[in-house]
Amino acid sequence: MAEDKDTAATSEVLAFLERASRGSLADAVDATAIAESVARRAGVKRADVQPLVALIRTALTRETDLDLDGFRIRAVRRIGAGLCEVVGDSGTGDDWVRFRLTVRRKAGRWRIVEYRDMSGSIGLLDALVLGVTAARQGDRDVVRAVSAMMRVRDADVDAESKELIAIMEEVAEVKLPVRFDAARHIVVAMLKNEDDPKGALASANRALELQPGLPYALLIKASVLTDLERPAEALPLCAQHRKAIGDNAAARAFEVDALGALDRLEEAKAACVAGLDEEVRPDLVARYATLLPEDGKAGIVPFLVELGPPGDVLGELCDALTERDQWRAVEIVCARARLRIPDHSDVAYYDALAKLGTDRAEVAARIVYPAIATAPEDGRPLFVELYLDAMLLQDKGLAAYGRLAAQDRQAGFAYLARELWNEDRYDELRTLARRHRTETRELGLILVWETELLWNDDKMAELVAFVRKHRVALARVEGDDAWMPNDRLLRALLELKRIGEAVREAERIAAAEEDSFYLVMVYAAAGRTEDAIRCFREAIANNGHDPEDLFEDSVIGPLLRKPAFKELHKKYPPPPIKSDEEEDG
Repeated sequence: MAEDKDTAATSEVLAFLERASRGSLADAVDATAIAESVARRAGVKRADVQPLVALIRTALTRETDLDLDGFRIRAVRRIGAGLCEVVGDSGTGDDWVRFRLTVRRKAGRWRIVEYRDMSGSIGLLDALVLGVTAARQGDRDVVRAVSAMMRVRDADVDAESKELIAIMEEVAEVKLPVRFDAARHIVVAMLKNEDDPKGALASANRALELQPGLPYALLIKASVLTDLERPAEALPLCAQHRKAIGDNAAARAFEVDALGALDRLEEAKAACVAGLDEEVRPDLVARYATLLPEDGKAGIVPFLVELGPPGDVLGELCDALTERDQWRAVEIVCARARLRIPDHSDVAYYDALAKLGTDRAEVAARIVYPAIATAPEDGRPLFVELYLDAMLLQDKGLAAYGRLAAQDRQAGFAYLARELWNEDRYDELRTLARRHRTETRELGLILVWETELLWNDDKMAELVAFVRKHRVALARVEGDDAWMPNDRLLRALLELKRIGEAVREAERIAAAEEDSFYLVMVYAAAGRTEDAIRCFREAIANNGHDPEDLFEDSVIGPLLRKPAFKELHKKYPPPPIKSDEEEDG
């Protein structure tokens, strides 16, 4: 009889979670019960619980870690009358978390009354407990630290995000409980993993010193060690993680990477299959494709149906495959997807991308061009860029621009102009700018490239007059190329020996952009050594510039290498001057 009750409860809980996946997390959670839990753990009087309820409801509306739509149930266990415990994984790709939920049936409705993160990341409840406790004790630094960490947790964690690293550095000196301090170092390791692997390793090690065996820290460290070409050290960490949490696809993915780096390909394939047995995920399917021989790429086909509807997973899977240059596998995926969603623009996009990746530019252009018209509005520029790439490889960039619909010309001009500039094809760039002038009233970006053409033609005095004449229009330009006119203006003034004008212009630009880079250049040129050194330090400390970037700049570098800056050289020794071959490389 007890078994029947357990089975019934399990079925009800599963049905509840299924419904919750289609609604909001706030509706699925008993905020009052969670407030009482927080109050007990934070030592808050029962009379003060009610104000917490609103706080928790607000937090839950922003909560992203408990993604019920991506929740994979592992176990449901009845632990009392109307009370069940659920264990599962939540997330996608490499970003997953294991949760333990407690759900209670009250007044005929199931609600989540407790949930805990088992992976060692920052849990919402723990953050609330710590924040409430610190607020009651008047510890503003801890409240600020908790707030900052939750902002990072709620953000789209990007390995290149300087803003998120700055948030973590804000609270670096705040004393926190061990669990939070370890989680803080895990987040820093994640943020630094791509650009600063040694720094990421130090942060992961610190997390493990504070909390040995912390599961997610083990995975981050394994990933970093593989990136640092130390895969043999990464393997036992993956095994430790599986021992702590249980077998899971995320740990297997990192294990596959380490085994692949050691050329233990059969073991890597076995680990990949073990991971796919746990969960069929796009990143694992992509890794599996990497391990299959060229004529065996169709081996990924059995997993395609399990991944879900083609339209939902196509982009995620193909992105993972293209990162690994698995072009044949991309073509197989697109061929299968076309049977189910023949008119989906993404099928054409990724198929064309695969053709381009295998040096079939003409075929790629033929596939992607008609798909531009059916692409979603916010995705059209990507299709335009892929089409232009394919045509540029055939030396038909200007012809491709001419074939674009009127609504795509601005995006097409922006991309094509930059590509022509990157390849030093200035005659074509000049023709493109003239043509685009006749077709648009938005002159800002055209003026940017006309400035660059004057710079290339060595017409410095004309360039200075041109930029000043169109200053207002140029100031409205946004995007990757907006920096160019000011940069060329300052360098032109220095080349013309109009140092005083360069200083005034640089000070104006620095005030507007809050960046000291150009002040270093003009102050050094004006012989204002102390001001140049001060701005050098500001550019590094506050503006995110690297000392090497300043020393390698064609104008700033030679100035900073002069004996007048010997004091600066003590802390920032100039790097060796690169040869022409190194510069080209």
